[in-house]
Amino acid sequence: MSQSVSFRITRTAEDVAQMLNALSQRLVKLEQRLETLELEMRHQRSQSESMPADELQRLDDVDQLLLDCQELLSSSEPESHDETAGAESPAFESGDADLQMAA
Repeated sequence: MSQSVSFRITRTAEDVAQMLNALSQRLVKLEQRLETLELEMRHQRSQSESMPADELQRLDDVDQLLLDCQELLSSSEPESHDETAGAESPAFESGDADLQMAA
């Protein structure tokens, strides 16, 4: 009986050693992966910080132009709708049969 207990202990110790080895290898791989990701992140940060000032200014100008365009579009929407409605109504009031049929 002592042999079977000794065998089980030995077998369990071998299993634990194999598991520990596998976990150690995974840990090394994860550490390497983390280091790679950190290097990539540092590289991306350095690139974003090293963007030339003139390029940043151009991007700011583009943003401002987009905002201006949005403002113009939103302010001109009601006016353009009123203008098209006003332009259509005189044609119908003139009594021109061709215009009425086309509409």
